[in-house]
Order: sequence, then structure tokens, then C-alpha cells
Amino acid sequence: MQKFTLFFHNIFLLHPFCNSMLIGIIADTHDRLRVVEKALSLFKEKDITTVLHAGDFISPFVIPLFKDFHMYGTFGNNDGEKKGLLTKCNDIKATIQEYFCEVHLDNVDIAVTHGHIPSLLELLVNSHLYHVVVTGHTHAPEIKEGNPTMINPGECCGYLSSRCTVAVFDTQKRKGEIIEVI
Repeated sequence: MQKFTLFFHNIFLLHPFCNSMLIGIIADTHDRLRVVEKALSLFKEKDITTVLHAGDFISPFVIPLFKDFHMYGTFGNNDGEKKGLLTKCNDIKATIQEYFCEVHLDNVDIAVTHGHIPSLLELLVNSHLYHVVVTGHTHAPEIKEGNPTMINPGECCGYLSSRCTVAVFDTQKRKGEIIEVI
């Protein structure tokens, strides 16, 4: 009986049943399809099924690449063909909003905005309604721990910095990580 009790005690200590959810975070894809495909492959390797996109998709033809994911996102300042983007998002059952998107995943409240409207970004951060605020626009990868945690995955496209980056957020650890795609 003691071995049996010890066995189950160790299972609970070493293998908790509450698994982390990893969320892929991407922004500023700017139609660079080859790099977007690599980023999404990286997410798949990590068993990520949900992706947050902080805007600047650019053209509707990039949207079908996200078909294997639950995608939530927002438009960026360079997303001109909004009707086409909305149509393609509807085709893959993705959620895209005009200025910001609220998502509740694994007991984590997240706001996603592109960041090109500073007053909106400030409002989302200062509202303290979210555990995480995701933004893009600057093309500069950055994670600021705090309340809320701020995550800018940088630019997936790599056009401005020559760095193609995304982020991954672990809901259990409440930590984000910037990852180089190529």
C-alpha cells in the first residue's frame, strides 16, 4: 500500500494534470508568405493551435496560411483591403477586429491591438482588465513583464530590421518568449 500511495504522490508532484497552453503571437507579416509559412511551421512544432495576429497582414492571400490554427487578430494601419481580409478570415473561421480584439484563453485575458493608435494602446494597458496586451506596429520585438505583460513579437516579415521574429506565450507560466524564425 505504501508503494502505491508513494507512486500516486510522485505522479501528482512530478506530472501535474494542468498542462500549459502555448499561444503563438505574430505581427507585421506584410505578405512575406515564405517567412509566414516558416513561422507557422515553428508553431506547429511546438503543438501550438492558437495564434494571435497583431495586424498588418496586408493582403487577403496570406490568411489561408493560418487555416490550421484558431486565429484571433486585429487590423493594422497597412491593412487596406479589409473586406477581402474579413472574407478570408470568415472562410477559415478566424476572428479579426477593427482596432482591438479581446481573447480569453486558459484563464488568461488578452487584448490584441496593432499599436498604431497610441491612445487605444494606453487605454488597454491602463485598464488593468487584461493579463496580457499584444501589440505590433513598431516592428521591434519586446516583452515587458508586469500587470499587464506587454508583448510585441516584432516583425515576422523582417523588412525593417532583417530579423524575422514571433513570440510564444505560456499560459501556465505567464511568460512570453521572442523567437527568431529564420
